[in-house]
Amino acid sequence: MYIKTHQVWAVLAAFAIACSDDGDEVKIIDQPPVPEARFTEQLDRIALNAGDSYDPEGKVITYQWKTSSANITINNAREAKAFFKLPSATKEEAIAISLTVSDGKSEQTKDINITVPPMTKARAYGLGRVVSQEHSNNVPYEWYMEQNFTGQYSSINCGPTSSTMGIKWYNRSFGRTPEQARADYIEKFNQTGWWSTDDIFRYLEENGVTHNSFQMSAPDRMKATLDEGNIIILCLDMYYVTYNPEEEQHFGKIYQHTSPGVGHFIVIKGYKEVDGTMYYEAYDPDLGGQRYRDNTFKGKDRYYTSADLDAATQNWWDYFFVVYPPTENGKRTKVTEGRSDIRYGK
Repeated sequence: MYIKTHQVWAVLAAFAIACSDDGDEVKIIDQPPVPEARFTEQLDRIALNAGDSYDPEGKVITYQWKTSSANITINNAREAKAFFKLPSATKEEAIAISLTVSDGKSEQTKDINITVPPMTKARAYGLGRVVSQEHSNNVPYEWYMEQNFTGQYSSINCGPTSSTMGIKWYNRSFGRTPEQARADYIEKFNQTGWWSTDDIFRYLEENGVTHNSFQMSAPDRMKATLDEGNIIILCLDMYYVTYNPEEEQHFGKIYQHTSPGVGHFIVIKGYKEVDGTMYYEAYDPDLGGQRYRDNTFKGKDRYYTSADLDAATQNWWDYFFVVYPPTENGKRTKVTEGRSDIRYGK
């Protein structure tokens, strides 16, 4: 028969006695609890676990986690399972963590050493640990726009909003809004529904933006386009984009779809390759007007995987618009590849 160590201690403790010289004093010897501490590195935190700690006599024990670092706060420090968020730092930090367990009469402490990585943007965003390459064509002024604050047609204004963002990126002084773009097209074309890819083409053209369109022959074509300093407007089916319920992470969509046919326009302005996965950096105009804890819109700097965008465009509109930056020597020549169809987005 197998008997666990702490069961043996319990039996011995029950019979352990210490006698005085005259043989009339009996004492029960208390056995101190045994601390066992483990840790696991997660994407944005270190998880601490004292679940293997025990008391030889089977008594209920209490826990206390402490750290030597002033940069770290341990959450649930009096529980068997605790954690701390990775600190905002530029380099890793070696720290000591102590676990003290008590049975009410005696206590013991165990120390563990942990090398804590810094909280990088890739970790905070939920993308991964190691960034192998990245590129962004952001500009040093505000050009993100949220369609949910664009008037009567806000629920279907992803087209006017994405094209207006593209124009604002191209021309800092552009002052018109997505709501005005919608009003213009209601007046000119009675366009009260989803904007089409032809509407995007026409609106960029009307506002003097140097642009082009290409077939999405391979995901790497988008990367090469971004590497040249351009931004991209996609029309895709968001049904094929991964849903992510983590409220403070920046990748994936925040809403679920039960069936395909969810046409949508977004702007792509950069990428990050993290742990071997390529993510494209987007300005998504429609994340319900929701904000992160820091008050920034959730559609700003949203990341979608290359595989998701490939599937979402293959099943909707297998092309992409390119918006070129202005040049000192005049506009670039537009050579538009033949587009097989027209698609709409809301």
